[in-house]
Amino acid sequence: MKPYRIVLGLLLMVAMAGTAFADSTLDLNLNNHSARLQFMTSITPTGLYVNGAYLYNKDRGDVLNLGIHLIGDAGVGPNPLRAGLGGQLYYINPDFSANGEAVGIGGFVKYQVPTYNRIGFGAHIYYAPGIIAFGDIDRLLEYGVRVEYQVLRNANVYIGYRQ
Repeated sequence: MKPYRIVLGLLLMVAMAGTAFADSTLDLNLNNHSARLQFMTSITPTGLYVNGAYLYNKDRGDVLNLGIHLIGDAGVGPNPLRAGLGGQLYYINPDFSANGEAVGIGGFVKYQVPTYNRIGFGAHIYYAPGIIAFGDIDRLLEYGVRVEYQVLRNANVYIGYRQ
C-alpha cells in the first residue's frame, strides 16, 4: 500500500467532512522514523465519533486503522475529564514479516487542568486478544500517553509516547 494514497484519502475525507461536521479533529504527529495522520469527527449529536488514521514507519511498515467511539464527560458537573470507549480495526502491513488485521477494544481519557486550562494530559489503550486478531497477528496492544499545551483555541501541540 502506497503511503501517499492513504494520506490523500484521509485528506479528502477531512475536506469533505469539514463543512458537514463541526466537532472534528486532525492530528499529525512526527518523529525521525515515522509519521501518523488521524482524523476524528462526530457523526451524531449524542457523542458517537468515527476516526481514521495512517501510520507510516520507514523501518517497520504501515498501519491503517478505522475506529468508532462513544465520547463524553467522565463525571458530573463541570468536569475537566473526558473519555472515549470503543474499538479500532487495524490493518498492519509490516516491512519485516507478513501482515494481518486486528480489532482492538479500549479507549482513551483526556484531562484538562482546571487552574491551567491550556495544559492537558491524555492516555489511550487498545487490546486485541488472539481471538480477534487475524492473519499473522497473534495479539495487538497499542497504548500511549501525552502532555498537551493549547496554543490556540483549536490548536494544541503535544509531546508523548506511543507503542
